[in-house]
Amino acid sequence: MSENMIERVARAIEALMPNKSASEARIYARAAVAAMRDPTEAMRTAGNAESDWGTELEVWRAMIDAALRQHPHPPDCQKRLGLVQDCGSKPLP
Repeated sequence: MSENMIERVARAIEALMPNKSASEARIYARAAVAAMRDPTEAMRTAGNAESDWGTELEVWRAMIDAALRQHPHPPDCQKRLGLVQDCGSKPLP
């Protein structure tokens, strides 16, 4: 069975909030994914910049990266999510 985005986001929520049950994490995850349905202006700009030469995956990643840059996690959260190797490492773009 292939992974779906709701489950992936739910696992990230559980990593940050271990006191949440799996079903609660899925509720939060669905709300988070639904909120991303309409991109922000920064996401649109990033997607448009990539669309001239990028693949669909590159455009998607550029848009998500633009959203993440608008509100970066503090280093301790990045480490718990596996985004950095240690608190002194540079976050992924």
